[in-house]
Amino acid sequence: MLSRVLAAALLCVAAPAAAHVPRIHNGPEPAGGARRIELRERWHAGGEHDDHLFGRIRRVRADDDGAIYLVDYQLSQVHVFDRDGRFRHHLSREGDGPGEVRQPNDMIFLPDGSLGLVQWYPGKVIRMNTDGTPLASYPLGGERDARLLVLRNAACRGGTLAFCGEEILFKDGQQGRCRFLATFGAEGLETARIFARESYGTYQERGFIERNEYSLEGGRWAIGPGGEVYTAPIRDRYEIHVHASSGDLERVIEREFASWKRSEEEKQQVADGILMLANGQPIEVEKEIADFEPCVSALYVTGRGDLWVDHSRSFRNLPEGVLARLDQFDPAGRYAERIELAYGEKQEGDVLHVIDEGRFVILRLAGEAPEVIYLEAAG
Repeated sequence: MLSRVLAAALLCVAAPAAAHVPRIHNGPEPAGGARRIELRERWHAGGEHDDHLFGRIRRVRADDDGAIYLVDYQLSQVHVFDRDGRFRHHLSREGDGPGEVRQPNDMIFLPDGSLGLVQWYPGKVIRMNTDGTPLASYPLGGERDARLLVLRNAACRGGTLAFCGEEILFKDGQQGRCRFLATFGAEGLETARIFARESYGTYQERGFIERNEYSLEGGRWAIGPGGEVYTAPIRDRYEIHVHASSGDLERVIEREFASWKRSEEEKQQVADGILMLANGQPIEVEKEIADFEPCVSALYVTGRGDLWVDHSRSFRNLPEGVLARLDQFDPAGRYAERIELAYGEKQEGDVLHVIDEGRFVILRLAGEAPEVIYLEAAG
């Protein structure tokens, strides 16, 4: 199991920016100040007062018509709603047959117009039409053994298809893993590796060191409208690397920033949320938790090419009525504005998904009945 492996020796890490790569430096404040976006609820589903049942929603996607696709990891299906909140249908179900999936982490719209459900383990992509008709699976990795691949996130945009995950490795009698972000072609073969970090050893031997566990999964990468790949590869720097789809590093966007320092209580909460397993059973290991949060939490790129950054302070110390503060950089990489999303206060367990600059989804996960809230910018 990958959960038994410790990132003890960092053998392959995203390369630092070369001296000739343009570096766009930004100060601590945006040139255009703050811009407040008032959000209005358009519809909601689930919760205590709605009959629609959700399990654990891992990803929110939207098609060109504005329909919302909610990838449910627990129920192994996708809930599809139109833009006005009317439930359309479910896609897929749990299983190993045509069009079936087990615990999907993500979904993508492939270049041929089909939909791909991204199964986390064994890592594979189950293809279907948007009406649920099964298609042949996307041959990710060619002849690679799917049992050696874990998929976390995926994205397809501007002609670039990329997957983020972990590859199980074996070297000198040791099991290890390589956390990666790579682009792939239509034949399922890797074309460029944007980020990679190899590690060997076991948690039981060396304990859990949070800094060594940093990766891009969970939203610390995105694809722009032109197919360029944005990543936040360094945990303790506010630094965004922009790669061509070929993998070449084209520029680095950086901002002066002090990440959030955790209290002892916050550090304990992080430690309590980390579960180590050996042969499927919980084990106790020594945990080394970092004093500071990772600088960057998530990246979004709008259709105009603006970069929005969710960082360690985005949901902390906010003015009354503001849900989140996101940094906006223009297509040239200049820190243009601080975006304030106004919609009441964030509740414990809430997860914000940015669909585009005018549409958002809040996943309200606290409590026994998860709720989905679809928001649009007022006016």
